[in-house]
Amino acid sequence: MNKFSDLAHAASIELDVSACVAFDFLSDPMQLGKWALGCRDVRKKKDDYSGFSIFTGEQSDFNISASRELLLIDYLLGEPGNFRPRISARIVDSATYGAKEGHCLVTLLAWRGKDMTDERWHQLCVCHETEVFLLKGLLEADATKVP
Repeated sequence: MNKFSDLAHAASIELDVSACVAFDFLSDPMQLGKWALGCRDVRKKKDDYSGFSIFTGEQSDFNISASRELLLIDYLLGEPGNFRPRISARIVDSATYGAKEGHCLVTLLAWRGKDMTDERWHQLCVCHETEVFLLKGLLEADATKVP
């Protein structure tokens, strides 16, 4: 990996669901525990949320800032009162890239913190590459249940 690719990582996948369906799911903090490997067993706190890593059991505090108009979701991580946008999800409607109606692209984007070890950064990148497949399975399975 070159120095520049160590700064950010993106994982994308096409889903057979509408951009609105994907946005609603990805912007719901309580759904995060279904697909985010570093944030399982999500719990609502007073003004934010927490989840637990499947790798270490470590608790992470987070909040979500979402723009339906932009189909952009920022996952704010850190300490309550000092959250930073460290991961984003961008959803692209099928009309934007000429795909079949009712499809969308989902991209998870992460920025590397200066304090992240190479091993931790690699783990995060691999997790995002896995999580997009979890999202695909979850959202497309739910879409088939709708009459």
